[in-house]
Amino acid sequence: MLIIREAFFGARRFEDFQKRLGIARNILTSRLRRLTEQGVLERVPAKEGGRRKVYRLTDMGRELLPVLIALMQWGDRWITGPGREPLRVVERRTGRDIPRIALRGSDGAPLTLRDLLTLPGPGADRAGRPEDTAPRPMRPPLTEN
Repeated sequence: MLIIREAFFGARRFEDFQKRLGIARNILTSRLRRLTEQGVLERVPAKEGGRRKVYRLTDMGRELLPVLIALMQWGDRWITGPGREPLRVVERRTGRDIPRIALRGSDGAPLTLRDLLTLPGPGADRAGRPEDTAPRPMRPPLTEN
């Protein structure tokens, strides 16, 4: 996730990722290769007709933005604490902090764990266990009222 974060923050070249993350070249090479093979990143020429390649987020990679923002907001709340956030994400147009990422229903109302149900999707294994085909509510932790 850190490589993806750095790609969102503007890292393009191998050296950019290595400098920002401080990880060994062989590990970074392996992870960049895997993210490229999985379709999250792509290698493209740095300049028109150039031989040097840079990494760029694909559509699949760019769709991870809400996940990244949600993880940042979670860390701001639970790890660093309010008022100690290492980064703020603001709307370019207004300069205001973006709202917290939240699950919302089709009517726009916030959803909690108690509002959710899991059902087999079109890719579910029909030959699987019978209990896998029954609707199941998501279970709140024991500490939740």
